[in-house]
Order: sequence, then C-alpha cells, then structure tokens
Amino acid sequence: MNTKAKLTILVIVTSLVLYFIQTYVWTDAGKTAQSKSYAYSYQINQWSNDTYAKFERLRESGAYENLDLSRGNNVVSVDFFSAIHEYHRHIKSILRTQKFNSRVSYEMLKEIDKMGSKGLAHTINPTKIRKKVAEFKELLLKHKNITERLDTYLPELISAFEYDKEEYSESEIIELSVEQLELLRELYSSDYLFLKRNTDVFKFIRDLGNNSYSMLSNYEQVLLGYNKQISTEDSYKKVLLFILTLVSFILSIRIALIPETDT
Repeated sequence: MNTKAKLTILVIVTSLVLYFIQTYVWTDAGKTAQSKSYAYSYQINQWSNDTYAKFERLRESGAYENLDLSRGNNVVSVDFFSAIHEYHRHIKSILRTQKFNSRVSYEMLKEIDKMGSKGLAHTINPTKIRKKVAEFKELLLKHKNITERLDTYLPELISAFEYDKEEYSESEIIELSVEQLELLRELYSSDYLFLKRNTDVFKFIRDLGNNSYSMLSNYEQVLLGYNKQISTEDSYKKVLLFILTLVSFILSIRIALIPETDT
C-alpha cells in the first residue's frame, strides 16, 4: 500500500473518530445553562406579597371570631353559615395564590430534574435537596386535598342542618343530628378547614410559601453544579480532541516519511 493510500485511510479514520466524539461524547459539553433566578425570585416575592395582603383582609373581615362557638352569642344559625362561607372564601383566595406560587416552584423543579444528573454531584448536600423536592410534592398533594374538601364541606353542613322535621322519621332525625355533630367536630379538628383549635392552622400555607424559597435555593445550587460539570466536560472534550488531532498529525508525518518501495 502506497503512502497516499495510507494517508487517505488515516484521514478517513480520524474524521470518523472526531465525528463520533463531537456527536456522542459529552454531548452537553460547553452548553452551560442560563440562570433564571431573577425571574423566579421576582415571581415568588410577588405571590408572597399577595398572600400577605390577603391574610390582612382575612384578619380585618372578623370572620374567624364569628365562628367561635365557645362564645355565648355565637350559635349555629344563618349568620354562622355566612361566617363559614366568608372565612373559607378568604382561605380559598389565599390557596389560589399559593397555587400560582407553586407553579413557579414546579418550573424550578423541572429545571432541577433536567440538570439533576450532572448538577447534584457538585452540590454540598444533594440528599437535603432531594428531601426538599419530596416535601414539595407532598405539599402539592395536600393542597389538592384541602381545596377539594373546602369545596364540599359547606354544602354538606348546610344540607345536614336545613331540613323539614315533618318529612323525616325520628330515627332519621337522630342520624342527621349525629351527622351535624360529626361535621361540626370536623370543622374544629380538621387540618383541611383551618379552624382547628390549639394549633397553628396556617402552618401549611407558610410551609408552602417557604418551600418556594427553598426550591429557589436548590435551583441555584444545582445550576452552579450543572454548569461546573458542563465546563469540566468541555475541558475534557477539548483535551481529547487535541490529543487525537496531535496523534493524527504525528502519524501523518511518520507515514509521509516512509520511503516508497518499488514493487
């Protein structure tokens, strides 16, 4: 085989190897992700301020005080039902705001998931980040369950109290009385209805809000880790391509220096 043929084969093989490395080896090398922290932070702060304003309106409405049956002048009446409706209307408004806030967290979660395989390896405490992500998913599920119960509770309570005694037998009235007591007990003991006594009823809403800021911190950590890994891969790829090019160049010279022999 003459020198020209050997050089041609070398060029073809080198080109194929370079193509393979460029296409399939460290495919994300050099493609660092742009930070969206400012946009996420701005949105979270906006929803947090909106939530705070709605809590102020709830406090000013006085609806909570009208639902305390331990006070002598508060009884189960039309005004009581109106107070529940007013109170839960404010709560639903706050939960809607938190839902929009959670969408921002969800977008960050998608980014974290996309960068996770490379980014988590360079974070200080990847286990803590995974734990916060799991907590966020649990909070979203609880938000869904709370919203559903708030939508169904008041109609059930009204139905249990508004009935014509003449249309019911004594046993049916007893059953309704038991249902009334159960629903009132739920009102003041359920974490989903925000009137549970001797507890912090708004802890869930605060946890959901705080988780958004935790998710922002997680996103920033994973982003830094991801870009660090991408930069490292880019350096490896450039070194590998340089070595391959150098070896190809050396081989080309050696082949070119081989004297032609007559056959």
